[in-house]
Amino acid sequence: WNDGPWSVSASASVTHARMDGSNAAAFLDGLRPAQTPKFSGTLAVAWEEDGKGAQLILHRVGAQFDDDLNTDLLKAATTLDASASWPLTHRLQLVVRAENLMNALVMAGINGDGSVERATPRTLWLGLRLR
Repeated sequence: WNDGPWSVSASASVTHARMDGSNAAAFLDGLRPAQTPKFSGTLAVAWEEDGKGAQLILHRVGAQFDDDLNTDLLKAATTLDASASWPLTHRLQLVVRAENLMNALVMAGINGDGSVERATPRTLWLGLRLR
């Protein structure tokens, strides 16, 4: 959806994935593949006018298993990203971006000792864009 300098976009993915195991892998039959969430989605709101812009992006990824045996569950996560840009000259632009602004726990894996490997912690970016 667009209306003047404003835009809203959304996307979603719903997955019903199952493994088809046979012979030596028959014990995997009917289980979900590792790292495959049932749902993931994004909602973004943006504003852009005269070389200036700002955007908020909400991401949601559902729970998923870290292993093929479906024993190690990676919890669902919701993150919020933000970005803004401002022209400094007609060719140079200041860009500020924040990923996972609320510093939500995004589980990337579970190690053998039970410790959680974390993905996408809060990250702040400051840069210049040359056009």
